[in-house]
Amino acid sequence: MVRPLPDPPLKPFLPAFLLLCLLLFGGCTGQRRGDPEPIRLAALLSGNSSFDRELMKGLSFASAESAFILETATPEGAVPADSQIAFLRAFREAGFPDALIVIPASAPVVEYLIRLSDAGELPTDLPVMLIGRHFLPAEARDAGFIQIGSDHELAGRIAAGCVAGLLENSGDVYASTSFPDDLEQESRIRGFYSGISGHPGMRMVGIDYAFESPEKAFFQTLSIFQVHPKISAIFAVGEAEALGVYRMLRETGLLGTITFVSWGLVPELEDAMIRGYLDAAVVEDPAAMGASAIEALKRYFYEEIDVPERISTEIRLITDYRELKR
Repeated sequence: MVRPLPDPPLKPFLPAFLLLCLLLFGGCTGQRRGDPEPIRLAALLSGNSSFDRELMKGLSFASAESAFILETATPEGAVPADSQIAFLRAFREAGFPDALIVIPASAPVVEYLIRLSDAGELPTDLPVMLIGRHFLPAEARDAGFIQIGSDHELAGRIAAGCVAGLLENSGDVYASTSFPDDLEQESRIRGFYSGISGHPGMRMVGIDYAFESPEKAFFQTLSIFQVHPKISAIFAVGEAEALGVYRMLRETGLLGTITFVSWGLVPELEDAMIRGYLDAAVVEDPAAMGASAIEALKRYFYEEIDVPERISTEIRLITDYRELKR
C-alpha cells in the first residue's frame, strides 16, 4: 500500500492535533517478530527525477509483498532539502514512523538528522536509510545511519576502461564534473583519473567544475577545445554536465567525432545514445536500491536481523540503448 505523506506544517499556529492525526495515521507498531500490524515506512523524496521514479518502483513492488505501509513525500519548491527537513521537523513534533528513507540524502538533510540524533530526538531503534549516498561523515556512521548506494570510484574506473577501449589506449581526455565537495562525483573523478593513468598512451588534459549547470558545462567544454583541439574523449561525471557537453558537441558539429561517455541517462541522453552520439553511460540501479532497502527492513522487523551499515548496489555500463529495456 502506497500513500502520500501529509504536508509538513507551514505555519506554527496550525492546530497540533491535526498534524498529530495526519502523521500518526496507521500507527507505529514498535514491535518485531510476529507482529500482525503493518510496518509504517516513510520515504522522503527529492522530487520527480528519473532516479526517484525508478527507486519508487523498487520500493513499491517490494513493499506490496510485505506488511509495509509505504508513505511518500515529494517536496515542492527549488530546494528539496528544505522540504525534507520540514517533514523531519513534523515527525519530531508528532512522532516518527517505524522506518525512514531519505532519497537522496543531501548534506543539509544528513546534518539535520545528525543534530536530531545528537540531541536524543531520534528513536534509538529507528532505521534511517540514506539512499544515493556512498559516503557519509563519521558522525552519521556513529549515529547508525544506513548507506545505500553504489561504488562511485568503481564507476569512474569502469568509464575509464570504456574510454581506453574505444580509443585503443591512445588520446587526450577531458572530464566535466559538478562540485569540488561532492563526494560521489569526486570519487568518480578519482576512479576515472586512476583508470586513465594506467594507460601510458592516454592523457588527462583537464577537469572542470560546472556546478550542475548545463550552460556552464557547455562553455567550459567549448573553452577546453580552444586550448586542446585534439581532445579525443569526454567523460561527463554528472547528468547536468553531460547535457551541457552533449549540446556543445551538437552545436559545434563535433558529435560523432568525439568519444562521449556519461554518468546517468536522462531522456535527452537516451536519445543521443539511440542516435549513436553517446558511446556509453555508467548507470546506477535505483530500483535495486529500493528493493534492497525493503529486504533489509523485512529481515530487521520480522527476523530480528540487524541492517548492515552499508548496502552496495550494482553499477552497469550501457553501450546499447536496447539494454535500457532489460
